[in-house]
Amino acid sequence: MTAGLKELTEATFDAEIGQGITLVDFWAPWCGPCLMR
Repeated sequence: MTAGLKELTEATFDAEIGQGITLVDFWAPWCGPCLMR
């Protein structure tokens, strides 16, 4: 299910989410709930 997944950066975020419906999964290495996945 990784087909179509993109890793966005601050530079590419606005351009990518402006192309219709987008599901964004935010993640950070310092985020406790993120690490529990």
